[in-house]
Amino acid sequence: MNPSPSIKKRLIRSVGDSFAFRNSIRALEIADRGNKYLRVLTYHRIDHMDRRHDLDPSLISATPDQFARQLNWLMRHFNIVALGDVVDAIRGEACLPSRAVLITFDDAYADFYLHAYSCLRERNLSAALFVPTAYPEHSDRQFWWDRLYNMVMYHQDSPILETSVGSFDVASHASRYQTLRSLKKLLKQLPWQELNSIVDAICLRPGTGPCPQTVMTWGQLQEVSDNQIALVPHTHTHPLLDRIPVSEVREEIELSIRMLRQETGSSLPAIAYPSGQYSNQVVEEAKKAGCEIGFTTNRGINRIKNCDPMQLCRINVGRETPDNVIRFQLNPGSQPLQWVFG
Repeated sequence: MNPSPSIKKRLIRSVGDSFAFRNSIRALEIADRGNKYLRVLTYHRIDHMDRRHDLDPSLISATPDQFARQLNWLMRHFNIVALGDVVDAIRGEACLPSRAVLITFDDAYADFYLHAYSCLRERNLSAALFVPTAYPEHSDRQFWWDRLYNMVMYHQDSPILETSVGSFDVASHASRYQTLRSLKKLLKQLPWQELNSIVDAICLRPGTGPCPQTVMTWGQLQEVSDNQIALVPHTHTHPLLDRIPVSEVREEIELSIRMLRQETGSSLPAIAYPSGQYSNQVVEEAKKAGCEIGFTTNRGINRIKNCDPMQLCRINVGRETPDNVIRFQLNPGSQPLQWVFG
């Protein structure tokens, strides 16, 4: 029987803090001196846990202090590269330095500008920011999972939430969290239009009121783009690309590319698949749209010479993941064990 998520997290934290585990990381890092691999870190939000009660806190990858600490040890043990360097390496036009790491952020949340950007700029570091381009011009617009979180957690006047996909217990704080997890998992398996219809129906309840800025504005995106932050298409409306008609996939990608170029001048040939959901057809449509690199949420690191550049793996950073566990995952010797952290 697989351990529950909470038990698994406790086990990972316990092992990650052990003396033997720290020694194994040092041994792996000493053995890894080549430039064969690209490591890609995935962040979502950098924020304080109590700042935005209307947004799903599970998307907080680190607090500002945690992120600053992580950048410091990354600079000591790895070489942080820009997305342009990765494009050149994939094309065979340049080599990456040894122990190369690319830092990426999904969804262009406003707290990137508030917290992560200053941490990166103080250290003169590059990163890639994946932008769903329908959101900056409506910066108070929220993603479906944040709308769902806000409604399920704080706006229920009945112990049972009735939906078209079933009835869910929302009588207690704990049951609401479980309902939220179940609903998100279930909804991601549905066609995109059906997912949105269900979320709209759930959220058609008395007043949550206007929400503060959730996604960065175009002005903020332009500023960070001028200061070593590569802006990357994350589609236009952030659909699950394997849950929309193939005829709409390229339109979503091309519109995202056009808007980034129009608003910021960004033109790097890359894409991040929303929520990591894609298919072979999605990959082909992305190539037709001009993308040479595609970022997934598949866990692992990438061997530059024989990886599929349209299906690059990443290492997701979680707020409760010990730094030593992140460091361990960034080493080639950890690859047979990546499933443990998924």
